[in-house]
Amino acid sequence: MDFISQKINLEPLIGDWIYKKIVANEYKLRYLEGKFDLETDEFYPYQMKARASAKKAIIKFDDNAPPAIAQDLDVVLKNDTLIFEIKKATFEGKDISKSEVYIYNLLTKGSGIIVDIKADTMLDNSIHKVLKAFNIDIPITQTQGTTKANVKLDIGFEPFVVKSYTGTFLLEDSNLSISGVPMYSSFANVVLDNELVYIKNSNLRYSNVFDINTSGIFDISSSKYESQNYINSLHVELGSNELLDLNDINTSSLLILKEDEIEISLNELDTLLKFGKTNEIT
Repeated sequence: MDFISQKINLEPLIGDWIYKKIVANEYKLRYLEGKFDLETDEFYPYQMKARASAKKAIIKFDDNAPPAIAQDLDVVLKNDTLIFEIKKATFEGKDISKSEVYIYNLLTKGSGIIVDIKADTMLDNSIHKVLKAFNIDIPITQTQGTTKANVKLDIGFEPFVVKSYTGTFLLEDSNLSISGVPMYSSFANVVLDNELVYIKNSNLRYSNVFDINTSGIFDISSSKYESQNYINSLHVELGSNELLDLNDINTSSLLILKEDEIEISLNELDTLLKFGKTNEIT
């Protein structure tokens, strides 16, 4: 890699990923193919092919995020791409062996790295640590339950910036924290697409107050969620007085996340709900 760097002016951040962010205890070079002109000594780096194996590699996404540990992986150079073929790896004790990491346009302009994390893991604080390292903040945290998760980051090197991020989370029988407010979901399909979070046919329950099925779009930048909802039940009591008891109603709504508070406007019912340190209904 030092030799290639001298020939093509490899971007320094690419070297950081190869030397510093992915470091193994043991390497074995399987093969290396290249091309030289014997008369001019000219080197053709873009036609290089190589494969190496590595043992006990530490993959560090960011200094502020915990590393992944790969017991066994192959490093493959082909088609201007450096591919890290992960065979057995864990992240915060979770199996991420199906994940993918590769550097594209390695020897040409517009280089970047794809980090594609695939795991049966909760959308918990360990996943948030990776996302927040790249200034991605999702106000949904899963505290209990089962999940199939996939988060894909496309990170450019020059400048170093997250070009795009996507993800899917399929939740079942889960306890959640939404902007600090505890909720339960029997099923949920959460799709992350950069600044937008799509909630598809998902169930949300808050204490014994409401049980809804909801579909809509949450805008991360504005902390607003516009949705269509089917209210299975909405029940409000004050002491021994029953103020509201509704079932089986369709309504659109606007949800706004504030610090430690959720504000929900139920449009067809002309009703405003606030949940947080105190609960208010208008």
